[in-house]
Amino acid sequence: MCTMIAEQIKCEGCGKGATDWFTLKETNVSYDHPFHAPLEHALNLDFVNEAMGPGAWAAVELNVNTALDLVNAIQSVLNGDQTVKRFFADGSGKSKNGWFTLEELVVEYDAPDHAPMDFAVRVAFVNESRGANARVEVEISADSAMAMIETIQDVLEKADAGGHIVDAY
Repeated sequence: MCTMIAEQIKCEGCGKGATDWFTLKETNVSYDHPFHAPLEHALNLDFVNEAMGPGAWAAVELNVNTALDLVNAIQSVLNGDQTVKRFFADGSGKSKNGWFTLEELVVEYDAPDHAPMDFAVRVAFVNESRGANARVEVEISADSAMAMIETIQDVLEKADAGGHIVDAY
């Protein structure tokens, strides 16, 4: 059953899309059927700049536990923890070579390589065994990161209240 749970937030930063890095303008957060991940439902994050066309898009589909790990890791780095957060990721990502299975999620707060700001929250969804192209990466402002984790929490609460999350915690 489709949940129809979706929200869009404004986002400041850069994302690595199908062709190259692009200026990030929005993040679509939803909880629904994934396109690739072998899950009944997933937390879906679409990082986009609609004005730049289809090349300015990067996507990940995460199971609930990985989504909660992402929220906790971002909160930790925004609260001053300077260690790089690395953990197992369950889900899928879409990069320039198509969909791939995620292996790891990496979160840090540092000077960005691409986003035009002094510091950014860098989130990388990767599968190192598939090579450099099996990677979705974003560098977003602290304010955008806070808005994203609040929206993820809101979407997951709505999904849970609707009975769509079962045995996830």
